[in-house]
Amino acid sequence: MKNHPAKHLLALLALGCAALPVQAELAIYGNVTVASNFLWRGQASDQSATSGGFDLYAENGLHVGVWTVNTSFAGSGYELDTTLGYAGQVGAVGYDLSVVQVQYPMYSGYDMKEFIVKGNYGVGSLEVAYMFDNDVEDETGSVYAALGLSFPLQEHVTLGLKLGQYNYSDKSFMDDYTHTSVELTKATEQMGNITLTFSQAGEEANGGNDDMRTVASWSLSF
Repeated sequence: MKNHPAKHLLALLALGCAALPVQAELAIYGNVTVASNFLWRGQASDQSATSGGFDLYAENGLHVGVWTVNTSFAGSGYELDTTLGYAGQVGAVGYDLSVVQVQYPMYSGYDMKEFIVKGNYGVGSLEVAYMFDNDVEDETGSVYAALGLSFPLQEHVTLGLKLGQYNYSDKSFMDDYTHTSVELTKATEQMGNITLTFSQAGEEANGGNDDMRTVASWSLSF
């Protein structure tokens, strides 16, 4: 029988709270995004998507979070991610180490867990994800890595560049591919951010379709 996702979220929260000092100061943050196309590591759903979540941070760097987005493949309905991580900074280098569990409560057979390392320094960022568990057993051991750059163009306008590579452990499941993206983001003081994304991925990422995707999105953090 498939475990209910709420049990895993409660387990993460319990583990996170157990590690907190008795008088730890906590901060909660929320986010919501509406996009004309859902992109994940260069893979495109080719349908509009609404996503959102909450993250709870402790002053010692420990954090737990939950995030969800509507999905369409195989009648999956929606994706639910739960995260337990630790973030900090060494000098000018920021880092975040986390374990993420991805579930599809309405679809049995593709839940997965990843260990993700993120770092940032100046205008640059790095992300490496290792899939250590997957309902599709042959996909366990797959690795994703991405380099990003972010430049302010003018007040409240940012240019983002990303180069990513997905290496699958079993090439019979899916071939490796590379993807790139360019983002222009306009930030507002009270109405969130508006982003225009140009994404290009190898045909392996999108069922043989390597057309560039142009995506408009609005996001708000609170």
